[in-house]
Amino acid sequence: MIDLCIVRKEEELTAMKNTLKIVLSLIIITTSCSLATAQKVTRAQTKTNGFYLWTTNANWTDNVAVPVSNIGNTYNSGGDEQIRIEKYITRNGSLSFRNIGNNSKEIVIKDTLVVYGNMTFDTNSYSLKLLSGAVLIVFGDFSAANKVTLDNGGLLIIDGNMTLTGGNQEYTDNNGGVGNLVVTGTISGNGDTAAASADNSSLSSKPQSIQNFVNGGGSTPLPIVLSYFKGVNLKNAVKLSWETLSEENFDHFEIQRSFDGKEFEVIATEKGNGFTSEKHQYSFTDNDPEMGINYYRLNAIDFDGSSEIFETIAVEVAPDFSAVTMYPNPNNGTELQLNIPEELLYTAYSVTMTVSDLQGRVVTASEITSAHVSTTFDQALSTGIYLVTIQAGKYSSSYRLLVN
Repeated sequence: MIDLCIVRKEEELTAMKNTLKIVLSLIIITTSCSLATAQKVTRAQTKTNGFYLWTTNANWTDNVAVPVSNIGNTYNSGGDEQIRIEKYITRNGSLSFRNIGNNSKEIVIKDTLVVYGNMTFDTNSYSLKLLSGAVLIVFGDFSAANKVTLDNGGLLIIDGNMTLTGGNQEYTDNNGGVGNLVVTGTISGNGDTAAASADNSSLSSKPQSIQNFVNGGGSTPLPIVLSYFKGVNLKNAVKLSWETLSEENFDHFEIQRSFDGKEFEVIATEKGNGFTSEKHQYSFTDNDPEMGINYYRLNAIDFDGSSEIFETIAVEVAPDFSAVTMYPNPNNGTELQLNIPEELLYTAYSVTMTVSDLQGRVVTASEITSAHVSTTFDQALSTGIYLVTIQAGKYSSSYRLLVN
């Protein structure tokens, strides 16, 4: 226990604060170490043909590989491990998870797991969770009597049949729509088979590299695994950011933009990292977007010239009205001056000004074509409060004008 007392001497208070920081740091470090020992996490040590093998001891943080059958909670010193797949891992054979009495443990996939065989989860065994951007491909049958969760962007492909059974089974796709599940065979059983069937999509809807990989029986590693791709409006610019979980034979990205979502143009390129199973973050700022909706997508180009276009995102850029100035205010009701930022005028929208009273009656309205506007009212405005509204397309901003 640490007792904090109020002291008058500044040097004593400073010393106490520093001591507290050290104690908190030790607590955080100790807690982190405790959490680390409770997980089986993959790491990059031994690479074979562009990927890492499940059965290689060095590919796990404690240098002990997870078994491939009857996986439970007693396989390693104390047996309280969660399993996290953080690299491109392959299993040349089947994986099965046995009943451990509860479903409190998870196998969490953050990167890519390819299973060349069947994958089976018994009742009260490990739950399966695919995080955003994660990929699980099973070249065989998939059977789950326990929880299966796909986060936004997680992709589960089963080149075989899917069977969902058991009272503890729960299939959840947090994406909220079709597209995160592909089953080339049948979906059967009870539980959430209806939800899985509704979420099931065709392999042809996936990127070409995914189709080629599955149709070819997984003979070559996936060229690139994209974790996320997002854009943020920075007033008059758009910042794009994305992350890859792994790259194989990869040369560069093309950043493409469209104003209608149909016709795209290349606005920049970003060099890739060739061959890597480490995470890599990328970013690009578009300093010349259009007002309204801007569409962006990535085209990944390999060294051999083959390419893959990823999902399109939309970023809305609203006009910046913050630099609009209006004077004099208060006003005598005869004349009004406005300064409009030029970037607001150089858009696809017409810009208008409307002056109205608080009852909504329009006093005057006109189109703005220059950065400086001088308006003389046909009849002097009566004393009161008026609203001056600047509108560009569907965007608008109103300002209070006081007439006395």
